[in-house]
Amino acid sequence: MPSDFVAPGPPMLNGSRWNILEPAILDPDYQGLLDQVGRKGPVTITKPDDYGELKRHRWEFQHHTAFAYAVLSLDGQTELGCVYINPSPKQGYEATVRLWVTKQGADAGLEPVLEKAVREWVKAKWPFKTVAFPGRDMPMEQWSALPAVAAVGTK
Repeated sequence: MPSDFVAPGPPMLNGSRWNILEPAILDPDYQGLLDQVGRKGPVTITKPDDYGELKRHRWEFQHHTAFAYAVLSLDGQTELGCVYINPSPKQGYEATVRLWVTKQGADAGLEPVLEKAVREWVKAKWPFKTVAFPGRDMPMEQWSALPAVAAVGTK
């Protein structure tokens, strides 16, 4: 993204507020990881590791290399889901979007509402022409089999 790029404000969803993934929300984010719906296998990240991940997400956001958000309850105490907008590692796509919800988000019926809102937001407000939603638009096996973006300076 250009250095002067400003990420568009996130969509409004009733009963929630958005926050960039950053260390200030460590407690609800770590609990959200523990409560993530559809997780494969046990949680292996520790709270100190999550703190490091949140620092990385904040740096990426500040430097316009990737954009990660927590969807929180209105009081900011409970993570309901997360949204990640990243450069695509696969040919044919400029960006990838991943999203997931916690048990609390699923119980509130957030997942289909969040997915619809994020798809509309990315299409209307972000500068990408080709966006992939791996695991949603195509099975992960199919996504993984796509050719990788060539490294800079290689042919």
